[in-house]
Amino acid sequence: MKDKNKQIINKIRRVVREELAGKVPDYKQWFRIEETATIFGVSDATIRNWIDSGVFDARTINTGALDKAKRIHVRVTRESIVKLLNDKNRQAM
Repeated sequence: MKDKNKQIINKIRRVVREELAGKVPDYKQWFRIEETATIFGVSDATIRNWIDSGVFDARTINTGALDKAKRIHVRVTRESIVKLLNDKNRQAM
């Protein structure tokens, strides 16, 4: 399981690095909270706080599960992730 998580993390980081370089195709428009937290090295709760405070543009997606219970999924836009990464890179300079 840890190897699979490492692979996912490495793929996400590669996508973000390529996006910053302007080389990513538009196949990944939305990121889960867990993916976003991994990119920034913070907790899921921090990402949720950032969404609530307007740092990220995010959308809520409602889906029905097999047991007919509603599940809510939150997705963060790629544009807001890249914007914050660019802002952080500028501040570091």
